[in-house]
Amino acid sequence: AASDVYKRQELTQTASTAQDWVLVANLWQDTIAILDSIPESDPNHAMAEAKAAEYRDNLAYAQSNIDQ
Repeated sequence: AASDVYKRQELTQTASTAQDWVLVANLWQDTIAILDSIPESDPNHAMAEAKAAEYRDNLAYAQSNIDQ
């Protein structure tokens, strides 16, 4: 899972076309959905919530670049 996040971060840094940014945004959305699915009873829930918030910033950044 950590290597997947690394790949997403790398893609975020190298995206240059609208198509690239759509892909990056979709990948962040998928990651956030996985983190949001972690139940409150899971000991990793608090960490997942914190990471989801961080990744929402990455998603917003990717989305802001789609139309540029």
